[in-house]
Parts: sequence; C-alpha cells; structure tokens
Amino acid sequence: MKSFRLLCLHITLAFALVACNNAAENKAETKDSTSVVTETKSVDSVALKMAGTYSGYIPCADCAGIMTYLILNPDMSYRLEETYAGKNDTAFRTSGSWKREKNKVVLDDKGSVKASYQSETDKLIQLDIEGNRITGNLGDKYVLVKSAAAMSNNAAWNEKKAAGVDFIGLGNEPFWSVEFDKGNSVSFNTPDRKTPLKLPWADPITTNGISEYHIQTESHKMDVSIFPQLCSDGMSDNLYEFKVVLKLNNKKYQGCGVMLGSL
Repeated sequence: MKSFRLLCLHITLAFALVACNNAAENKAETKDSTSVVTETKSVDSVALKMAGTYSGYIPCADCAGIMTYLILNPDMSYRLEETYAGKNDTAFRTSGSWKREKNKVVLDDKGSVKASYQSETDKLIQLDIEGNRITGNLGDKYVLVKSAAAMSNNAAWNEKKAAGVDFIGLGNEPFWSVEFDKGNSVSFNTPDRKTPLKLPWADPITTNGISEYHIQTESHKMDVSIFPQLCSDGMSDNLYEFKVVLKLNNKKYQGCGVMLGSL
C-alpha cells in the first residue's frame, strides 16, 4: 500500500511539473505574440523637397486660360484647384494622393492618373497624357511655379488680430482693403480715403462654403463674397486661402483674403 501511495505521489508531481512547464511556455508565447515590432520607414527626402504650393496660368483650348493651384503635402496627399477664366469663377477641386517617379510628380484620382509633371527647381512642368513634355507654340506655358503661402502670423497682421480684426480682404488696381470685426463692424479703405468707411456688422449667408455679406445703410450698400479657394494677389508670389469679391455702391473690387480669427 505504501508503494502504491508513493507511485501516486510521483505521478501527481509529474503532471504538476508538466502543467507548470506548459503554462510557462504559453506565457512566453503570449508575451512574444503581443510584443510590438517597430518598423522604420524610410523618408523620401527628394519627395519632401518637391512638397509645397505651386501656381500658374495654364493654356486652355476653349477659354482664356486655367488658373491652377496645386498643393503637394508632405504626407503625399494633394489638392488641385482649377478655375477656367471667362467661363466660371468657381474653382474645380480634385484631391487624392501623389507619388514621385524619379523626377516626376504623378497625381492619383481614384486609381487613375489625374495629371503628371516633370519637377525642376521650384517648378513643375505639366506633361501630356503619355508623360511627355508638351510641345508647340504654347509648350513653355504649361508651368507651375512654387509659391509661398501668405502667413497669417506676420507682425502687421498680428497687430490687426490684437485689435480685434478677424478677416482681411485686399486687392490692387486699385488698391483696397476690407477688415471684418465679427459682431461689430466691417471697414473698407482705399489710399484716397482720409478715414476708412465703417459699416455695421451683418451676419453672412453661407452656401457651399461661400460666405456672402450684405450690408445696407442710408448712404452705402456693400456686398462681400468670400470664396474658400486659393488666390494670388497678382503682385507677389504669396498665395492666400480665400478669394474675395466686394461691391460697394455698384463699384466692384476683387482680391484675396486671410483669416486672422474666425467668422
């Protein structure tokens, strides 16, 4: 009987040892399976140098030209805006991903090639559908030039922001500017004015992202439309995030805008 009890004890210990070993192995396997593996992805430094904002006036077969803005983001996404001069003031927008193929930039639009460009120093040369340089009399016009974004944090605009200005619209030929102090006033100015024309605030009507302000007093009528599309002031390489069309007493002004606060 004593031998039988010893045998049972040995068997029990053997099973316990196996169970412990299995548990340890399972624990090790679980730890291995849940361990995080870090992968280092290589950064395409050439593509990063290509990233930026480009603009140009591209020839058009049935219009005066196509005002084109292209933003290549460092995360390999892009935004393309095209406005057909003389046909429609609305910008046609395309967005998607872009890639670098040697010295070319290729825009993808839902699996198809939207456009391709040859990259040169601070320039993109638009290519034809086969990826070749466009020739002919207008061949040298298919160029987008890298531009700097108009920064909303320069010293002059910081002063305006501190004074309560939320949005500035400006243009030239003739020079003009408009300042929005949300909830308080809208001020219009030109170099020939001794003091700016200050009108009361009016809440906008917003449709499809376009904000329209209609202000009427006994002496003046002002209509302002703010479009969420890229805009060039025509005098510098700076690009603005908004296009502005202003009409004061039937005189029309066009220009660009920068957001300093919120409207």
